[in-house]
Amino acid sequence: AALVGFSYGCLWGVVPVLILELFGPEHFGTLYTSLAVCPALSSLALATWLAGGVYDRHAVPPAEGDGPPQCTGRVCFRLTFIVCAITACVGVALCVGLQLMARPTYRRLRGELAEQRRAEEGSEAEREALLGNGDDADSSTA
Repeated sequence: AALVGFSYGCLWGVVPVLILELFGPEHFGTLYTSLAVCPALSSLALATWLAGGVYDRHAVPPAEGDGPPQCTGRVCFRLTFIVCAITACVGVALCVGLQLMARPTYRRLRGELAEQRRAEEGSEAEREALLGNGDDADSSTA
C-alpha cells in the first residue's frame, strides 16, 4: 500500500509537466482536470460497483440467519481481479504508446537544446577572445 501511495504521489508531480510538454498549454486545464477525475471514476467503477456487485452475487446468507451474507473463496473476487488486471495491462499499453508518440518530440527538443548550447558556447568563446585581445592590448601599452 505504501509503494502504491508513493507511486501515485510521484505521478501527480509529473503529470502537469507531461501534459504541457506533450499537448501544449492550449488545453492544459481540460486535460489536467480529466486526468484528475479519471482515478476517482475508475475507483468508483472498479472498487464499488464491480467488486461490490461480484461479492454480493456470490455471497450466501449465514446458516443461522443472523448477520450479513458472506462470501468465501476465490470466486468472490476472481472476476474483479481479472478485470483489474486487464485494465492495468491496457494502461501499460497506453503508456508505451504515449512514450512512442512522444519520442520524436523529445528528440527534437534535445536537438534544439544542443544547438542552443553550441550557439551559447560559440558566443561565449567569441566574448572571451574579444576580452582576451583587449587585455593583451592593455598590457602591451603599459
